[in-house]
Amino acid sequence: SFDKSNIPDFSIYKNKPGQLEGMKSGDVSRYFYTSPAFTIGKNEISANTQGFSYQNLKYGFTDNFSLELGTSFTGWLLQIPLVAVTPKYRFVDSPKIKLSAYASYLTVLPNPMDNRGNVFLFGVNSTSGNESGNVSIGVSYGVVDGQFLDLPLFQLAGAKYLSTKVALIFDSQIVSFGRFIDDDIGFFYNAMPGIRLMKKEHSFDLAAAVFGVNINGEGEFLVLPYVGYSINLSKI
Repeated sequence: SFDKSNIPDFSIYKNKPGQLEGMKSGDVSRYFYTSPAFTIGKNEISANTQGFSYQNLKYGFTDNFSLELGTSFTGWLLQIPLVAVTPKYRFVDSPKIKLSAYASYLTVLPNPMDNRGNVFLFGVNSTSGNESGNVSIGVSYGVVDGQFLDLPLFQLAGAKYLSTKVALIFDSQIVSFGRFIDDDIGFFYNAMPGIRLMKKEHSFDLAAAVFGVNINGEGEFLVLPYVGYSINLSKI
């Protein structure tokens, strides 16, 4: 045995293993659009929620490439079953910044309501920060039933880790309608400030979800409680 306190700067590293485990479980893509540039590790699989009713399983083929399969239980309850496939690749992994790109394909399966639809989303996300906090910024375009949307969707998310068990989190999106119905101009936004509770390979989010819409300078908003989870199944 040896005295670790004699190792220069050991105090910087002695708490990192637990911190990094909490980050790995917490930084898996949590919400539907704001997917941090972090990727799940090679041969790891996780389950987590995104938004209010969207759940997914994610598998890491490499440390930089993962594939996500998702669905919405709300869609199944409404007899409009939704499935989504999202490959994601991190093409820059430096100490200062990480960049990832993803493409999502969403489709509604045949259903008794006779509702069908296909959506493609293409996005790029950057994440900067370190083991104690990080910020993610992203932008994505959508193609709905073969038509490109006029304007992109912007995303901003962040996390500040207070300890290996608690983090402050924030997630938001805003999309402009551009020129709307009857020459109206408007935009939709949502924001989720909250806390993340972590325990090794599990994490839970408790947040206040604010949804709003603004058309021609007049708007309304709605606040709802939100609970999300992320579980690293490969470590259980």
